[in-house]
Amino acid sequence: MQSKEKKITIEWVNENKKLNFSTNPIQNNSSNEKLSIMVEKILDEELPMMKNNSLLYNLVLYTIIEKMQTVQNVQNVLSCIKEHKGKIVNNITFKNGEVYIQCSI
Repeated sequence: MQSKEKKITIEWVNENKKLNFSTNPIQNNSSNEKLSIMVEKILDEELPMMKNNSLLYNLVLYTIIEKMQTVQNVQNVLSCIKEHKGKIVNNITFKNGEVYIQCSI
């Protein structure tokens, strides 16, 4: 059975020797209540004729949350590469919704 928790895995390579792996699970952020209230308020103020349109509300909220998570995950990966003094990103592959990055240090 496939895990629903997707991951970003970074493989550290030193002179063609695999050293170790760092894994960062992509998790849903449960602190979206303030964001939800903000989206509802903006839609009510800017589009009063669509006040009770749950489809529009859900679409806007989902889009914002997904973009925020993507930015956060990219920031985490770049910070991890910087901390380990990564020099070159050798390869990036995608498999079953997970990201595998191979870096030289």
